[in-house]
Amino acid sequence: MPPQAGLAVLSKEEMAEKRAATKAAQDALREERDAVKAAEAELTSWRTSLTAEQMQAEAAALTSKLADLQRRLEPLKTGAVLVSAADKAAAEKALATNLEHWRKRRSIFKNIWSTMSESIEGRKEAEVFEEMGVDTDEAVGADLKGLEGLAGAKRRRF
Repeated sequence: MPPQAGLAVLSKEEMAEKRAATKAAQDALREERDAVKAAEAELTSWRTSLTAEQMQAEAAALTSKLADLQRRLEPLKTGAVLVSAADKAAAEKALATNLEHWRKRRSIFKNIWSTMSESIEGRKEAEVFEEMGVDTDEAVGADLKGLEGLAGAKRRRF
């Protein structure tokens, strides 16, 4: 603090006036800060809102999307059958047949591989498959059991 020895001493009335003036100045400052915060908040909201042109463009895009979706929905509302029962049955039969072939070939390969792998020592199965060019179900992400679920309970064995 600077030395205050040379300063004049204020009377009680002058001190009260100075305190009142300081309080009034602080109140005015507080009000100005609040007004500035409100103005900044309003400015931020104006900056984040869309312009009229942007709103019109977005409305046009949504209108075209709605028309497209309604066009796609119309055949579904009319109950039109897009796939005939015969086509569906043929597809299910083809799926069941192909799954059965897959299952048989997989079983044959596993039998042959178990015989071959007995004589291979010191090498990992994945390395041998890579060298031979064999793609396993796991390597390609195929799931026989998952696809069998598509065939359903009506699966026939041929």
